[in-house]
Parts: sequence; C-alpha cells; structure tokens
Amino acid sequence: MGVESIDIRKNNRRKERTVKSTKAPNIVYILADDMGYGDMGGNNPDSKIPTPNLDRLAAQG
Repeated sequence: MGVESIDIRKNNRRKERTVKSTKAPNIVYILADDMGYGDMGGNNPDSKIPTPNLDRLAAQG
C-alpha cells in the first residue's frame, strides 16, 4: 500500500508538469468586410490604401 501511494504521487506530479509546460497557440482572426487580397500593402506594394498595422502583422509572420 505504501509503495503504491508513492507511485501515484509521482505520476500526479508528472501530469502537473506536463500541463503547466504546454502553451496555447496565439491565434489572431481578422474579419474585414469588403477588403480584397491586394488592398493590403503587405500583399500589394502599389496599394493606395494605407494599412500600416496589418502590414506590420504580415511582416512579422
């Protein structure tokens, strides 16, 4: 009985470490109405529409 309880505690610690070390992915979802692929400066350098924040996001990956 004593050996089993020690083993259970070790397994619980391993599970806690695994949970703490995992990180959720960073997901950014942008919904833009009436925006074409070439409207953003990151996709079209000749674009007449200024989109500095979206261009910066695109450049950073």
